[in-house]
Amino acid sequence: MRDFLNSEDEWNTEISGDYKFDFLDGELKLIGLQYYESSPFLSLVTTRRPGEDPTGSTFERQADEGESIFRAEYSWSPKEDHSWELGVEGVFNFLEIDDVVSQLNDQGEFEVIDETISFSRVEEKRAETTIAYNRPLGDKIDLQASVGLEYSEITQESTFRRTVTDPDTGLDTVEPFDASQERSFTRPKGFISASYKKSDSMDIRLKLERGVGQLNFFSFIGSVDLQDGIDRAGNPDLVPPQFWNYEIEFEKRFENNSQFTVQFFARQFEDIVDTIPLELPGADLSDPNRERGQGPGNIEEAERYGVDIDSTIRLDDFGIKGGELDFSFFYQETKVDDPLTGVERPFSGNSEWFSFVGYRHDIPETDYAYGFFAEYFEDSPQFGLLQISQFQWSDPFIGVFVEDKDFFGMNLEVRVNNLANIGEKFDRTFFDDFRDVPGVTQTSELRERRFDQILRISLSDTF
Repeated sequence: MRDFLNSEDEWNTEISGDYKFDFLDGELKLIGLQYYESSPFLSLVTTRRPGEDPTGSTFERQADEGESIFRAEYSWSPKEDHSWELGVEGVFNFLEIDDVVSQLNDQGEFEVIDETISFSRVEEKRAETTIAYNRPLGDKIDLQASVGLEYSEITQESTFRRTVTDPDTGLDTVEPFDASQERSFTRPKGFISASYKKSDSMDIRLKLERGVGQLNFFSFIGSVDLQDGIDRAGNPDLVPPQFWNYEIEFEKRFENNSQFTVQFFARQFEDIVDTIPLELPGADLSDPNRERGQGPGNIEEAERYGVDIDSTIRLDDFGIKGGELDFSFFYQETKVDDPLTGVERPFSGNSEWFSFVGYRHDIPETDYAYGFFAEYFEDSPQFGLLQISQFQWSDPFIGVFVEDKDFFGMNLEVRVNNLANIGEKFDRTFFDDFRDVPGVTQTSELRERRFDQILRISLSDTF
């Protein structure tokens, strides 16, 4: 019998505000935010076999993180229909983590493994300045443009434990070692977009953007997955990803307030983050048989492209007064070279397509409404170095609802979800070594979990 437990007792706090006032010939807006989160986490797994002593491990982590933001935006209009906005922003982020792994000893007690004790703190100081301009070009075209520069300093302080063998005595000792460093990045960013009013009922929008992604600080620090038995190394050498984004969008409006929007998009990435082979902390690089690790890292190039469709159809003209049909569909292709095999594949865990259809009927001259919805999706597999897994629903997720918009002055909604009694399907293939090793053996696992209908009752009001 195998027992597995994950627990987290998290708390967080956030204070934010903004203030706008007249300044010189325009308006100045000041924005501030302060966020803090504390997350003590425990993962525990124990295994009991007949006639054998139980075995088990725990992974304990104390994570504290915070963010401080101050932003100032000054906007002015030197001419009618011409506007400028200057933005300046300063950000301080930090993540502090203490990790330790314990194992069940012969006395049935969890004993700390000295080699697993680690401490890490990641800090980022980021400054950004942007200037944006908006103006019409004739009666049918509006132009918007923005250019900016982002500068960031990332500092990591990390202390790990490693086992060192004394060459004279042959005895193993555990000693700390430091893996601290500081780096800085300067990244340009900005966009140019135009909106063309082809007619009173149709707009065409174009956008070209140069963007900079933000790093997840947890990617800098290693972790342990006891359920899958996988150690994930941190990577202090991560760099922020960058991208070129291209969009063209068509929006059509109809006299009965129906609308149809379709957007085609493409994005080219530089230094996108994915799972790659990594050296484990303290590894002897001169040992050709050293254990390899895995964790987040940058891949030089990647791309995605697709289409996003959204529509709302008013049904009054079809004889259903107060009726509305909503439909959306999203599809994208992604391409990246696998860091192990070099073979082109989709992004790991990428949303390949998603569809939604919903119907709502506000019964005329009453406070009642009813409707239904159905949605379905498909994701690409999660490509690890030691396993490949995929999560999927077995059937579409379907729900119905009824609504009373004046239930003692409030809005009452009763919703029943999962009418199709869908199942969550999880398919996984394990490899006994990195999956690029010749002759590597593999084991497959398939799990499915079904759950019944979900009743949700909500009351809401605006004060």
